[in-house]
Amino acid sequence: MDDLVTISLRIPKRLNRELEDEAKRKHYATKTEIVREAIRNRLYLEAFAPLRGALKGKVKNPITDVGKWRRERWQVYLKKAGGDRQKAATMMLKDDEDAAAGLKF
Repeated sequence: MDDLVTISLRIPKRLNRELEDEAKRKHYATKTEIVREAIRNRLYLEAFAPLRGALKGKVKNPITDVGKWRRERWQVYLKKAGGDRQKAATMMLKDDEDAAAGLKF
């Protein structure tokens, strides 16, 4: 796993409450996981932008499909971690970083 760095992010209280609610609703271990995922998703979207035309009409609903995949994936990691949400998030982050290590942006 790459060395981690800390960044500082200031957001409005309202957005913080929404992040907290989202973390609970979608079973994220922390709000930080939501932010990491948003950054990764943005980078992946940019990396795959040239394919958008080629995939047009071939995916029913990419947002729903990704959300379903993420929920199912979280349950797998949660089970592997024996129900420990923090351990599951750490395992998932490591696997994501390992998988992304070879990508060039």
